[in-house]
Amino acid sequence: MSNGTTRDERVGADSAAETPGTGGRLKGMHLVLIALGILVVMAGAVGIIGAMVPVAHSASRTALLHTTPDQVWNRLASIEAYPKWRKELTGVEMLPPHNGHAMWREKSRSNNIVMEQDEALPNRRMVARIADTTLPFGGRWTFELKPEGTGTRITITEEGEVRNIFFRFMSRYVFGYTASMDQYLGSLGLSFNEEVTPEDPPAAPATSAS
Repeated sequence: MSNGTTRDERVGADSAAETPGTGGRLKGMHLVLIALGILVVMAGAVGIIGAMVPVAHSASRTALLHTTPDQVWNRLASIEAYPKWRKELTGVEMLPPHNGHAMWREKSRSNNIVMEQDEALPNRRMVARIADTTLPFGGRWTFELKPEGTGTRITITEEGEVRNIFFRFMSRYVFGYTASMDQYLGSLGLSFNEEVTPEDPPAAPATSAS
């Protein structure tokens, strides 16, 4: 006895029953495509904004240490001992000097950076520069030491350049130009059992036009 359902209708119903969740999979693929589109737009926006940020920048940070300039200098000048107090480093490899300048490779979990000491005036001033021009960033740090009371005022000035537009965006709007200097000064203070508070150095007094 027939129930009014044709054989073709039964086959179609069986096929539909054998492919459950088709609509859900299509919806999932649609959401994935939307997410990918958003990521592409965001990457494009980051690239455009990064391209508008200047390649070169300059920033300074300072801190007061309750120890003498010669003790601070010895800490800065003892390059091979950096990993003992700079926790971001996993090692330091001393390299052959270049034009009489000390050279070394700083090793960390994220990269290895070759450095060159351009200037060294004991207890007063040191200049360290990134010597590897293949990196997406470069520049130099100038360390200045000045007696202050019974302690030492240390000021770091970063003159950097970020050649990659995405790194440029991150350094300007995510990490900030002073993050590495603050970390360095904090680690330097802890090496003397001090907690320091890095800050911007006072602005230079304006000169009046004659």
